[in-house]
Amino acid sequence: MLTGFSANEKHADSGEIIDKKTIRSVSHDPFLPLVKENLPPNTENLLDLNQATLQGLTDESAYLVDAKGNFKVMKVDDKVYLGYLSRIDRVNNQVEFILNKGDLRKP
Repeated sequence: MLTGFSANEKHADSGEIIDKKTIRSVSHDPFLPLVKENLPPNTENLLDLNQATLQGLTDESAYLVDAKGNFKVMKVDDKVYLGYLSRIDRVNNQVEFILNKGDLRKP
């Protein structure tokens, strides 16, 4: 528990409880960036979204073209470099990918 200290004399050193806090340890160094510059190589030759273009959608598939002009048909949960396809929204013409460019120990 924290006790209150204030520049206002009415509240200064009142000993009043102002907040309860739960202290948790952090799983990363807060002084390191969450997005890493040195990413692992794309050894599985997966689609790199930084160099891909969405060409079309159906309710269950996304059609993308990579930097080399290769056509890729993807479904939800298909892997891409550093992540996977998480959602296809044909109504709004959008796809959502979950990427991990930080703590690379997690998928």
